[in-house]
Amino acid sequence: MIASDVLRPVTAHPDDGVELGIDLGIRTGFGDDWLRVGAVKVFTDGSLVGRTAAMTEDYAGQPGNHGYLQEPAADLERVIVAAHRAGWQVAAHAIGDAAIDVALGAFARAASQYPRPGGTRHRIEHFAAARPDQVARAASLGVIAVPQGRFATELGDGMTAAVGPGRVPWLYRQRSLLDAGMVLPGSSDRPVAEGAPLLGIHDMVNRRASCGAPFNEAEAITAREALRAYTWGSAYASRAEGQRGRSRLVSSPTSPSCRRTRRESAPAASRAWRSWSPSSAARSATTRPG
Repeated sequence: MIASDVLRPVTAHPDDGVELGIDLGIRTGFGDDWLRVGAVKVFTDGSLVGRTAAMTEDYAGQPGNHGYLQEPAADLERVIVAAHRAGWQVAAHAIGDAAIDVALGAFARAASQYPRPGGTRHRIEHFAAARPDQVARAASLGVIAVPQGRFATELGDGMTAAVGPGRVPWLYRQRSLLDAGMVLPGSSDRPVAEGAPLLGIHDMVNRRASCGAPFNEAEAITAREALRAYTWGSAYASRAEGQRGRSRLVSSPTSPSCRRTRRESAPAASRAWRSWSPSSAARSATTRPG
């Protein structure tokens, strides 16, 4: 991603509709399989654990503190709309529900004023404390929410303490996004959390905080859904589903034995993923013959 700080006013013909950009008209999609420009990232707020994410209500136990936006809402919206108009895919870092409101409002205004054929696939990175109405609005706008499954284990205790029990059902939704018809990508936010995909898949399925307690368990998804998130979902969110994000069998898919293996192994594979953990993997590795 490119940080929005690098965008600047550029000289262009009025019909080009470019207010902010970088030289030569470079924007999302420029490049090839070796090096390609992705989305432009706009930071709207902070974090839940640090209690700096912009919330509509105060943090638990801290009257008067509901976080803050990185810039005035009008300035954030101006940058997002200008980047959209110039042809960028926008990835807005928005964690608190107040920040999510700003991002969704900007995406709605951008789509209304400057519609782009073929869709934009704008994203909200984290979408961490999202109210039910925000899930519905994001789905209607075609926005892609990008939560981090690994945060359940590494940050779950701190986030729960920050928002209090009443808002825990808002945190790092997955099931709600799929049920709303949205595309769910897999993401780690490395180096903030461990980046190993298997750890992320594990936590998308199991949803346990570091203390072992469930973390908003109603938002857990199946192993198959988590695997799809980390493959096709992430590729789609990066506008690269035509080049990556799918696996294929080496043997012919028309083979009767191949069809039987695929059909019969799926439930067993799902059960295996449901019970997988790094510790069980380590035990298996130490007890494997040879």
